[in-house]
Amino acid sequence: MTPISLSAVWVHSPTQLMLEDVESLLKARLKAQIEYYFSYPNLSRDVFLHSLLTSTDHLGAVPMDIIANFPKVRKIYANSSNLYPGQLLLAPADHRLIVRALEGSHIVSVSPDGRWIIPLETIPDFWAHQRTPSNDMLDGIELRPEPSSP
Repeated sequence: MTPISLSAVWVHSPTQLMLEDVESLLKARLKAQIEYYFSYPNLSRDVFLHSLLTSTDHLGAVPMDIIANFPKVRKIYANSSNLYPGQLLLAPADHRLIVRALEGSHIVSVSPDGRWIIPLETIPDFWAHQRTPSNDMLDGIELRPEPSSP
């Protein structure tokens, strides 16, 4: 259907408006989920994501392919068919929607080629946040070396 001009205001078909609304909703959901992944509280306990960010291969960034295949991100894409029956807007392998969703984020940025997601905040020291036995729990306990075997 062709847009109809009414006093310089474009009225699009209901289908096109619905698709734009669905895309806006999907972008908001993707942005919220991905920003959560890269939030300080999550990065301070997510072993897998933290290891990717601190890997010498990735140098502080995570490949878009990995994030796009996280189960919750894939579920957001899959649920798009529930919002607009009969049409999946984009497959998770098509990262254009994620790139558009993350525009203006204060938590992450996307590399110019769209292949990497880069946190804008300092990556927390993972091990500093892990629970370790307190030294005072060891007070009064005499630690002895293991007996040597004959």
